[in-house]
Amino acid sequence: MLFIGSADYQGVCISNLNSSSSFVADQSTVVLGWGRNVYNVVGLGEDHRVSLIPVKIDCPDFEKGGGIYEVSCGHSHSLFLRKNRHGPGGEVLGSGLGNRGRQGYPNPHADADDTPEVEDIWFVEGPKPIPISNVPIARIVCGADHSLALDLNGVLWAWGMNADGQCGVGHQRDVLAPEATVMPKMKGAKAISNWDAPGCLW
Repeated sequence: MLFIGSADYQGVCISNLNSSSSFVADQSTVVLGWGRNVYNVVGLGEDHRVSLIPVKIDCPDFEKGGGIYEVSCGHSHSLFLRKNRHGPGGEVLGSGLGNRGRQGYPNPHADADDTPEVEDIWFVEGPKPIPISNVPIARIVCGADHSLALDLNGVLWAWGMNADGQCGVGHQRDVLAPEATVMPKMKGAKAISNWDAPGCLW
């Protein structure tokens, strides 16, 4: 994650992290995305499998709650943190692939025979809110196929693929809804990198 400022874009958030998709958010309602959009990972709609130039993502939810403060890319899913630039915390939205917990909630259109172990591939049609906790979220980061979100109480939430324990929740099953990680007490810790699963660096 890189934050830059320029004469035209103050506090721009750029995300790529070795993903095949890229984003720029100017901490307002404007989010630009480009690259591979398979499973709608960028949020441009399922008709656009690839965008060769930056395109504005059309999402009414981006216009609520102060705009998009932070963006993070995984391999086939993406996160957006909606909050005021000077506010303490906000809400997380996700786009892209949803099975195996990537979106933090079950498929809303699941068949009767779907289970967490045998689940049809599904994806989000456009960036949608991810229910995490009642406490506002301060920071987000995507792994390749899992995600982390830090709330204002210092609780680190994780969800998604977890075969190597990358969610840090004490087991190796996929985390289908956000769970609090099992963290030792630390002062001043922050996420440095998380994209290249199966590990995390703090």
